[in-house]
Amino acid sequence: MNQRKRTILYLALYISIFLLIFISLSWCLSIFAQPVDASYPEILIASLLISLNQAVTVSELIAGAIMRKENNPHQEAKYWNTKSKEQDCLVVYTVLVKTERQVKGLLNNLETLSRESSRSALFGILADLPDAQENVLCSESQFIDKIQSFVVAINNNCKGNFFLFYRDRTYSESEGAWIGWERKRGKILNLIEEVITPGTGGFSRIVGACEKLASVRYIITLDEDNIMPVKTMSRLMNSIRQTGHNINSNFAFEENYSCGILQPAPIFNPDFKDHTLLTKLLYDGVRPAQANCGFRNFYQDVFRCGSYYGKGIIDAHKFIKTKSWIPEGSVLSHDLLEGALVGSEIVSDGYVLEAMPETFVSLRLRQHRWIRGDLQLLPWLFGSVRTATVRKKNPLALLDKFKIFQNAIRATLPLALFTYYTVILWCHIIEPSILFILVWLCLPVVIIALTSLFARDSDVLDWAWYIPLRRAILAALFFCTLPFDAYLNADAIIRSIWRMIISRKHLLEWKSFDETQSYQLNLMQFIKFMRASYIIVFILFLAWLVLGCPHELLLLCSLLLWLTGPFLAWFVSQRLT
Repeated sequence: MNQRKRTILYLALYISIFLLIFISLSWCLSIFAQPVDASYPEILIASLLISLNQAVTVSELIAGAIMRKENNPHQEAKYWNTKSKEQDCLVVYTVLVKTERQVKGLLNNLETLSRESSRSALFGILADLPDAQENVLCSESQFIDKIQSFVVAINNNCKGNFFLFYRDRTYSESEGAWIGWERKRGKILNLIEEVITPGTGGFSRIVGACEKLASVRYIITLDEDNIMPVKTMSRLMNSIRQTGHNINSNFAFEENYSCGILQPAPIFNPDFKDHTLLTKLLYDGVRPAQANCGFRNFYQDVFRCGSYYGKGIIDAHKFIKTKSWIPEGSVLSHDLLEGALVGSEIVSDGYVLEAMPETFVSLRLRQHRWIRGDLQLLPWLFGSVRTATVRKKNPLALLDKFKIFQNAIRATLPLALFTYYTVILWCHIIEPSILFILVWLCLPVVIIALTSLFARDSDVLDWAWYIPLRRAILAALFFCTLPFDAYLNADAIIRSIWRMIISRKHLLEWKSFDETQSYQLNLMQFIKFMRASYIIVFILFLAWLVLGCPHELLLLCSLLLWLTGPFLAWFVSQRLT
């Protein structure tokens, strides 16, 4: 069965489950509610959004059990022995440079890779400076000189295999500031242009033996918080050399298409230091040794394609073609779109370690940024898209369009759950029916917990009870912070729609993971940050005093739990000793 048939079968399953859930929720309300309550349009809309979200979880579990393929071809051991006589791969960290210590740490990581790997790779730092109101600030020239001296010093010991790529800022009308052109996406495109045609990348400084760049065809991109083992790096390099890529290969899902991106399995770093309770709850239990045995991913297992997340090895000659498809200044979350345009697969027995959000604030701010980026991809659901020059027929496959749709729908879940829950509290329905409805709403969480409890895959912890317990605690925390999450997601949705349709400003507004991670707030600052939760609780309390509520006890218990939300968010964000 080819990918298109599998996609149609999966979407048919998804639609069937969606209709089942939506009809069930609507039927529950029509049976238990009085006629005066049946005219709430908010409940129908919220039921629709909840059903769309729940159907994703259930359909992935069913489709994964029915249609799962064998391990992908990149897991075969023969690829380990493929070596190149020339340095055709460049490993780079894409980073906003702020401190000398930051650069030294990244260079140490690259030097470790260089010592442990073969001589078929080059290493570098792809650097931008943070946004500013001027092109070059007074102290920045000396700062870049200092960083340059670090690279020169390390090259004296590593035969000139290290590089620094630095570019000046450009003024962005939409952002109202001097920024690195197109941020991370622009950096990678500039680097590829420099590799393919020397002197065209627009870098103001390139430190290193530039003549060595002529042999580079593949680029491994890493973020600042990533750590890639040398075996994974070699695995990616050897695998992509075996995939039969050629410069003139077909593009944008034509026949005989081959992917241009291979990526390792992303796992949270289990060796994090100064961790918080939140990091322990978010840690999914996958260990590096288990990832090496074959990382499980739904889209890879069922459709043999991955969702690109910005870390992996790319074919420079294929990736450069994305520049003509994506309009300048229009896309914040570009990784998924680039992976869809050039094709992406997961090398599931290699992994890259990622840092985890340490605080509730950093977690929610990162999700806010993701939601804005996901919604900006909605124009790619239509038959034609606006490219960098003209409108063209949309080249994305049906499955990639569904991924975009799924991400956009996921952003509405907290708002839909909060709306549905608060409205049914004011419905005149019998008490047991509310419990029945709440159990139905929690169905995906229950299914996932039971599945992980009885699973025996290599990517599940030895003590299987941990995953259901962790999910139950996260679900409880999610409910206690539900009003704030609903407000934050609504804010992200409204901002995105306003900027995309009306203002056309700040579409590339972005904070790095390191910046969001730096928010270390005390209890009063947490309360101030989540004050929207208290405002919403106060409004609901006034509504109860004025209008009354048929389920007063349940309402009061919910209000008390929502009042504790900021305290719990602060508590799980405290560092453990």
